[in-house]
Amino acid sequence: MGRLDDLAWVYAVENATGQRVDIENPPRDADFLAARDACTDEACLCSALIDHTNGSLGGTSPYGG
Repeated sequence: MGRLDDLAWVYAVENATGQRVDIENPPRDADFLAARDACTDEACLCSALIDHTNGSLGGTSPYGG
């Protein structure tokens, strides 16, 4: 899930800025990191990843919208 989220975030950043992003070291989304780090269980982490991935792809990730 983490890798899919990274790739979705790269896609979102590239589309927003029109610039290529290092796929191995993309810029980080501070709001997402705070939400992720606040999780205390697997369900919360999965939800945070799904929400961020969907947001990055406009609701078109494999997780649905």
